[in-house]
Formats: sequence, C-alpha cells, structure tokens
Amino acid sequence: MIKNKLIALFLFVAVAANAAQIKDVRFNCDAKKCAMTFQFASDSDLPTFFQKYDAKTRRLTLGFSATTFALGEGVFDVDASSEWVKAMRVYKEPFRGTDFLKVEMAVGSAISSDKNAIALNKSDFTLSFNGGKNAKSWTLSKLFADRKKAADKQAALDKKAAEKAALEEKKRAAEEKKAAEKAALEEKKRAAEEKKAAEKQAALDKKAAAEEKKRAAAEEK
Repeated sequence: MIKNKLIALFLFVAVAANAAQIKDVRFNCDAKKCAMTFQFASDSDLPTFFQKYDAKTRRLTLGFSATTFALGEGVFDVDASSEWVKAMRVYKEPFRGTDFLKVEMAVGSAISSDKNAIALNKSDFTLSFNGGKNAKSWTLSKLFADRKKAADKQAALDKKAAEKAALEEKKRAAEEKKAAEKAALEEKKRAAEEKKAAEKQAALDKKAAAEEKKRAAAEEK
C-alpha cells in the first residue's frame, strides 16, 4: 500500500508517449474499507496521478496524465443518496503542461480528504477509503449499460406512446373532419330547403298580390 504525501503522485512506471486507457471503474467495500479500482487496459505505460479534495463543494478530483476513458467523457450518475460517490464527471484538461484526464467525483460525508491510500496491482490502480459500512458496490460500465438499457426501453415506450397519440389524433381529426363535412352538408340542405320555402312563399305572395290587384280593379268598375 502506498500513501500519498504530495498532491502529485507518480505510479511505478514512467509516462509513455502513447496514452493509457482506463477500461472501467469498480467500487467495492468490506467492513474495514472501500476501494475504487481503475482498471487500465495494460500494466505498461501507466500515467502519473494526483488527487485533490475540495471541502466546499465536496468534490474529490483525480487526475491521470495522457489517459483516455473507454466509456467516454461526460457525467456518470452513480447514487445520489450515497455517502461515498454520488456522481462522476470525466473530462480532459491541461495541467502543468500535460493533458490530464480528470475524474471529478461528487462525494458524500464518507470521503473528506485527498490523503487516500493508493496501490497498484498489475493493471488495476486502487484508491482506498477507510470504513465501508452500508456501502453498495458497483461497476461503472454495468451502471452505464443498465441505465442505457433503461433509457432505451423508456425511449421505445415514449416512441410507442407518441405513435399511439399521433394515431389517435389522426383518428380524432378524421372524425372531426367527417363531422364537419356532415354538418356542412346538413347546413347546405337546410339552406336549400329554406331557399325553396322562401321561393314558394314568394310565389304565393306574388299570386296573392296579383289576385288582390285584380279584385281591386274589379271593385273600381
């Protein structure tokens, strides 16, 4: 076990020109401690490393020189209720003239220092924390895969619901159009009947007026 005494620490091998790659991150606990393991693709050409804790924001930032992350950069939610790691933000940033892969972790009350012990076992680089009661173990790739699967499933359900809603809207619009056409036809029929009735009444009125004129002329005689 190696304990860090400085902000910047070097692993056992020198930095090579080719970038190292972190394949996955695991978090495991027992009754005495919890350990976060960064699984590198190879045990050769491992990077330099540093860790820094910000008490105000409760963030522990890890830095790996000339390193890539197999799961890509971005924010990885872990467990918002955890006293350990709640979420991880992985991004690239220059540091002291070197391009570093930074892993910024939002942490709970169980992590409150950057004086965490480190160890190297072949291609596994481990960061250890004291205590481990009630801590859940996890593997980031599995969390990522499970949440992607859940997101894809939800997206499929949302798509199906949207298609169903669109079909129902299309059906409703067709029914409204049919109802409007029926109403327009009935209105046209009603208007035609009213016109016919008005024309009939006008003819009757004209006939009556003619008869009244004839009667009046007869009376004058």
